[in-house]
Amino acid sequence: MKKQKRLEKIADTITRSESKNSALARLNGFWDVFSREDNVLVVISADPDALAGAMAVKRLLSYRVQSVTIASANEIRRL
Repeated sequence: MKKQKRLEKIADTITRSESKNSALARLNGFWDVFSREDNVLVVISADPDALAGAMAVKRLLSYRVQSVTIASANEIRRL
């Protein structure tokens, strides 16, 4: 029984480390799309989730490209 728990813990650790490597690989693949000379335009439909995602993309690219601009295709208004 004790050995089973230990094996489950080891398997869980391996799974988590593979997941981290996978996320890093995806991030490096994302960065490979852009070059230092690029100017990036992120076009969103203005809502809180889209704005948060655009801000995250801007942050990820801030030191990788020349500039990142976030633009909204619709009017931003409060009810």
